[in-house]
Amino acid sequence: MNNKFKCIAIDDNPIALEIIKGYVEKIPTLNLVKTFTNPIEGMIYLQQNEINLLFIDIEMPSIKGSDLLKTLPKIPPTIFTTGHIETAKIGFDLGITDFLLKPFSFERFLKAVNRSLSDDYASLLKPKFDDGHLFLKIGKLIQKFKYSDIQYIEAYGVYTKVYTAQKWHLVSESITVLAEKLPATNFARVHKSYIVGLGQITGFDNKNIWIHEIKVPIGSTYQKTLELSFVLSPVGV
Repeated sequence: MNNKFKCIAIDDNPIALEIIKGYVEKIPTLNLVKTFTNPIEGMIYLQQNEINLLFIDIEMPSIKGSDLLKTLPKIPPTIFTTGHIETAKIGFDLGITDFLLKPFSFERFLKAVNRSLSDDYASLLKPKFDDGHLFLKIGKLIQKFKYSDIQYIEAYGVYTKVYTAQKWHLVSESITVLAEKLPATNFARVHKSYIVGLGQITGFDNKNIWIHEIKVPIGSTYQKTLELSFVLSPVGV
């Protein structure tokens, strides 16, 4: 992915910044452009630059993270980091997207990032989608399917079931053969028995993907690949 979301981190604790930096480096959609131990310097940077995501500690000696946000003409998507659960709720009055209670795991970090960037991430992916089509054999009929109409595909012996919003179709090809025909910009193999349309995903965690109310399992051998393709974490499904 050529485009990346620009983010900065503000925390008076250098160790906390190193942890955030290490986590960000694992997510190919993020670019940590600056870190600040001095919140005033961070505030000045934010007043002069646009970013996509801010990580900021709540309790800092010179100025609280919540007070710093109040100085900004426009508050970017923000994740509070804090060692005190009782201070986290302060940020929600300012419209922050999530908070991380120190020490936080990489999985919890991913969840916060996904929640904060879900709309922007979808818009970033959208221009890459190929609005093409393919022809599939349904019984004796060769039928045209637009990529954007296919929700997911399920293995069915030597056949596959191709699901659209209206119905499913029995296709006379195996899932392995079909996977080779589908563009990686539009589809992902998430299990030995399932392929999903990326534009159809409405939520996911490290075990399942949701397409509205439909739950598709993620195979253990595919989890790492998906982490590099998405910000893989739970969303409100």
